[in-house]
Amino acid sequence: MAVCTICQKGKLSGRNIRHKHSGLWERKAPASTRVFEANIQKRKVLVSGISVQVELCTKCIKKIRNEPGWKGLRLFTPTAHETNARVELS
Repeated sequence: MAVCTICQKGKLSGRNIRHKHSGLWERKAPASTRVFEANIQKRKVLVSGISVQVELCTKCIKKIRNEPGWKGLRLFTPTAHETNARVELS
């Protein structure tokens, strides 16, 4: 199960309400349970100068991108030298 490393956001259970148009209100909108999943993505983050791959929700990714240094984290962006090295290896 994917969970955000920072805010611990993960799966939540809720109800899916179906609106069929017949009968009394009790039968009109039957509800079934469903799962709401957070938008979790794997990203490389710099922690004390070390690149670490973590699972983050999109809200935390935006927070880190817009406020560099938030909670001591920074999104990993490869330098031109590292990008060229990857292209040469391919």
